[in-house]
Amino acid sequence: MNKFVKKALCIVLALVLTMSLCACSEDPNCGSYVCKTVTVGDITVNVNEAFVNGASLELKQAGACDVLLDGTKYEGSWKGEGSSVTVTLEEEPSVGTISGNTISIDLLNVGMTLSFEKK
Repeated sequence: MNKFVKKALCIVLALVLTMSLCACSEDPNCGSYVCKTVTVGDITVNVNEAFVNGASLELKQAGACDVLLDGTKYEGSWKGEGSSVTVTLEEEPSVGTISGNTISIDLLNVGMTLSFEKK
C-alpha cells in the first residue's frame, strides 16, 4: 500500500472509533445518583437513618457501575431496558425501575428498596 492509502485508512479508522465512543454517551440513564430514601416493608426513612455514610450509584458507559453503600464501594455492571434497570453486584442481579430521574431498586436483594435521584 502506498502512504496515501495508509494515511486515509488510519483517518477513517480514527473517525469510526471516535463516533463509536460518542454513541455510548447517548444513554440518558448514565450518570450519578444519590440515595434519598430507604424502604423496608411499609416503612420509609431518610437514607441517613439506614446508612450513616449515605449511598450512591453511578451508571457508567459500556455497562459498568459503582455503588457506594455506607462507605463500602461495590463495582458491578448494569443494563437498562425501557423503565427497567438491572444492576449486578457480586454476581447478584437486582432488578429495579427507572422513572424520570429516579431509580428504585433493592440492591443485593436484601429486602430494602433504595430510591436514588439523579444529580
